[in-house]
Amino acid sequence: MAAGDTKVNANTGVNADEDERPNDEEYQELENRSELGDEELTEAEMEALRRELAAEISELEWEFRQAKETLYNERIAQVESKLAQARSGSAPEFLHVASLVEETYRIRHQV
Repeated sequence: MAAGDTKVNANTGVNADEDERPNDEEYQELENRSELGDEELTEAEMEALRRELAAEISELEWEFRQAKETLYNERIAQVESKLAQARSGSAPEFLHVASLVEETYRIRHQV
């Protein structure tokens, strides 16, 4: 990325740097919690927080699985393409090695 470029979150259309910062509600909640200091969360608040975090984790796991599957499918397509090139004799690596072998044969045949 160039120096002046900014990354934009595809889902929200928000600058990625801004997207990572807590919004006003989240910031206010964090500030209130820090002001409370040593006060314990109630059981209901803890359960609500657990549910919220579990939902976030589930979404992240789903996104990870999607990304993993996409990468897997792309890699399979690359491997299948290379295999097809190798079978047809048009793989660049094969052609390079074949030309080296032919050149070596030609040189030795001249001697």
